[in-house]
Amino acid sequence: LNGAYINNKGVEFGLGADIIEGKSFSWSINANVTLVKNKFVYPPAGNSPLQFTGALNGQGTSGAYSQSISHNQPIAVFYVPTFSGFDKDGIGVYGPSSEYVADPNPSTFIGFSTDLTYKKLTLNIGTHGSFGNRIYNNTAMSVLNISNIIGGRNIASGIVKTTENTANAITPSTRFLESGNFFKVGNLSLRYNVGNVGKAIKGLSIYTSVNNLLVITKYKGFDPEVNVDKALNGIPSIGIDYIGYPTQRTLLFGLNFSL
Repeated sequence: LNGAYINNKGVEFGLGADIIEGKSFSWSINANVTLVKNKFVYPPAGNSPLQFTGALNGQGTSGAYSQSISHNQPIAVFYVPTFSGFDKDGIGVYGPSSEYVADPNPSTFIGFSTDLTYKKLTLNIGTHGSFGNRIYNNTAMSVLNISNIIGGRNIASGIVKTTENTANAITPSTRFLESGNFFKVGNLSLRYNVGNVGKAIKGLSIYTSVNNLLVITKYKGFDPEVNVDKALNGIPSIGIDYIGYPTQRTLLFGLNFSL
């Protein structure tokens, strides 16, 4: 669109320090924080959505979407009706029309790593996280909804004790928007430098490493660090989880040496 642009504003902070440097023990840290906000700007559009994206899957949701590209709104802003709960019959109550309800883009990114060395032993810990965004849990909406129990299929444990009627229609809404905040211990490694062994093996070190060790989040899906593209008419989406494969946890053991 002629005259359209994306406005990004933010700031980034970084810190690195060697806290302790000794003959037997050393400790260093590195940390960074990024604060950012974006919005799509195209004044001729006014308050009307220009394009829709964020296609949704599930029985009864043919042609449904959850996001829009709109003037003065974050990129791929969530655009759905508001969910207000269930009526006396267990049927969902929704707002009369779609609204701009949430930002799928994190506003804060953090990273932190530290290295500790004691004699021949070295420990490295790497962490990261993001905050301020929402995720649309399309998996919960379409795969784990309460009507599936009629066919003997699994449903989400969180809806077992609700008053929802099994006849309640699947409806895109704020009901399936969840906090995308998370903090991860992405990597932890421990290395022991043995040194030379005899005349044949030089610089031997033994190590173990764990990736995706710990995730702290309130998101109910498999992984808040989700990246499932639910593009509509060629327009990419952000922050929609539809049976996204979770980040695997790996444990490695190894040896390093030269001859």
